[in-house]
Amino acid sequence: MDFANVFHIGYQRTGSTFLQQRVLLAHPQWIAHRNTAPFFFEETLFAGGIDRYRAMSTEAADTAVILESHNALSGDTRIDRPDVAANIRAIQPEARIIIGIRSHHTIMPSFHFLDVKNGGTLDYPTYVETAIANGKFRFDRMVAAYQDAFGPDRVLVLAYEDLRADPVAYVSRALRFIGVPEDLAAGLANRPMKERYPDLGVRAILAFNRLLGERIGTRSIDQAEPNLRRRLRKQVNGLVSAASRRVPEALVG
Repeated sequence: MDFANVFHIGYQRTGSTFLQQRVLLAHPQWIAHRNTAPFFFEETLFAGGIDRYRAMSTEAADTAVILESHNALSGDTRIDRPDVAANIRAIQPEARIIIGIRSHHTIMPSFHFLDVKNGGTLDYPTYVETAIANGKFRFDRMVAAYQDAFGPDRVLVLAYEDLRADPVAYVSRALRFIGVPEDLAAGLANRPMKERYPDLGVRAILAFNRLLGERIGTRSIDQAEPNLRRRLRKQVNGLVSAASRRVPEALVG
């Protein structure tokens, strides 16, 4: 097995999907992708050591760049995981690391939406208090953990605002850092960014989550139909998404 030598750790909502789908995973002739990222952030897997890591993926790669890209390497919607840096170093001390960041002013409401979409029941002020208490969004701490583990020259920090301002320059920096041709960035300048659900949509899903937790969040129902919550929440998210596309039109119409 060839070990991954580039790790894209997220954060979510910093252009990570754009970077994954349009660049890092879109050029298999240059970049091979590993699917073993959970080894680094799930302690039960990491406890198995390097033999467990080898067992998770055995195929050889024909490319110089072997990538792990997974947002959970940086944490979840309420906690950060700078400790994962040490886990990656233990397996691949020569790795190069890509970290996406974003203004706290915009990433916090975006992450609150993710938290609600995943079933969270905290309103926005309570979510922010919880995240801050947990040390969430301490980008300085996250970057420092990776720079300490791998050295500043092996850590690339990409700002979401730079992606919005100049997608080609943003992608070129990433490609140059990992050592593949920069001309792969061509044609990305006019790609539209995702729209965010309006506040009304977030409130609707939040109310649904609270109702779901109070009315059917019992052990017996969870055991009888473990996918019930997921199916219902997907339906509500779809309805809200459809409505959110109409709200701006109605407001200006």
